[in-house]
Amino acid sequence: MILLSAAVTALAKVTDAQFLTTALGAPLAVLGAVAGVWAGFRLGPGRRVATGACLVCLTLAAYLFGGSVEAVDPVTAALGLGVLAWYTRSKISAVAAVAVLTTGIVFNGGTLGLLVPGAFALAAALAVLRPA
Repeated sequence: MILLSAAVTALAKVTDAQFLTTALGAPLAVLGAVAGVWAGFRLGPGRRVATGACLVCLTLAAYLFGGSVEAVDPVTAALGLGVLAWYTRSKISAVAAVAVLTTGIVFNGGTLGLLVPGAFALAAALAVLRPA
């Protein structure tokens, strides 16, 4: 995950950000969405393969869209919290993942760009790890 975010950041700095979004990000997002629909509605055999393709394509598309606006770090944190939300079946973590991504993009750069998403990530971790 760290290598992927570093590679996307380097690729975004070398190439045009619009190229990343239109040539690579959009087709991967469409392919991931189609695979997700295939797996979700059980349109035929290969549900596990379609689920895997959906997750990989949408993750790569999120990195490419995040790299085009220089928001790879919030995308990485949001994807990590999303996996945690899926694993623990927690709606609090899912809301926190969306909040980290939103605040990371809104407060892009500076002290607030680091502090606000970090506070949401810490709050999500504390909410998930609370004793039951």
